[in-house]
Amino acid sequence: SRCRETGFNGRVPLFEVMTMTEAIEDLINQGAPAQRIRHAALQGGMWGLADDALRKIQDGITTPAEVARALGPLWMDDLCPASVTGSST
Repeated sequence: SRCRETGFNGRVPLFEVMTMTEAIEDLINQGAPAQRIRHAALQGGMWGLADDALRKIQDGITTPAEVARALGPLWMDDLCPASVTGSST
């Protein structure tokens, strides 16, 4: 009854954090498109929202169905290459 029969109790946030690097700052100052900035951030090690979701699924904190409910059905399209290959770089 505490989880309303969902199997979940409480909320777990998903995070996407981009560290400002000199390269990203240069792109911003040049007026580069957001997609180019995001690509540079991912190349520099940024973990996106979907990557955090995938880690939490793998750790048993949440389920793919719950992530799809929260982020929409196409959330896996947002995975960066690091999570697809299992690489941490």
